[in-house]
Amino acid sequence: MHPTLSASGPASPIVKWAGGKRQLLPHLLRSQPPVWRHYLEPFAGGAALFFALNQPHSYVSDTNSDLIQVYQTVRDHVDALIASLIPIQRDYDALPPSDRAAFFYALRDRYNRRQDSALVHSAVFLALGRLAFNGLYRVNAHGTYNTPFGHYSHPDIVRAQTLRRAQNLLQSATIVAADYQAAAPISCIAIRRIPPYPPPLTSPIIRPRDLAGRIT
Repeated sequence: MHPTLSASGPASPIVKWAGGKRQLLPHLLRSQPPVWRHYLEPFAGGAALFFALNQPHSYVSDTNSDLIQVYQTVRDHVDALIASLIPIQRDYDALPPSDRAAFFYALRDRYNRRQDSALVHSAVFLALGRLAFNGLYRVNAHGTYNTPFGHYSHPDIVRAQTLRRAQNLLQSATIVAADYQAAAPISCIAIRRIPPYPPPLTSPIIRPRDLAGRIT
């Protein structure tokens, strides 16, 4: 994807995350209050609802510091991030299929060494998400990323337009590496606290809740 493509249009998630809410969005969007004073998403993950709501000045947090660093990098340095992804795309595309797994595992080892700048580490994070099996982010008990290669023939690693559209929304967001308790002092109408599994569609868990967990 060419980096000069338009950033206009709706934003969408930039990572695929276990427990993501994309499939539940039609039901979640129907449960929203008519007006948000301040939208908080303290278990961000792929932040599907955040992107779907397109609510400016939101609060987005997660305990995964690498994930939050990616969101911050998209917000603050999207051009440089795209520029860092382009050679990864070029090098992958230039390889014969028989050599692409080795390329992926070298990239995975680079990520786990954690010696790159925040910008490059974020680019590697995003590239792995496009090349790993099922786009899955998975770490072992020691925090080592261990998802296997996905054997994709023509993955779009750069996704410049997707990143630019995400930046448009992230620019006004507060993005914090923290657990949900850090959001507690913030005055709000409701906090989205959905567990990482699909609830029954009749479950009240898909309705907004306050800080004490009460349905609002």
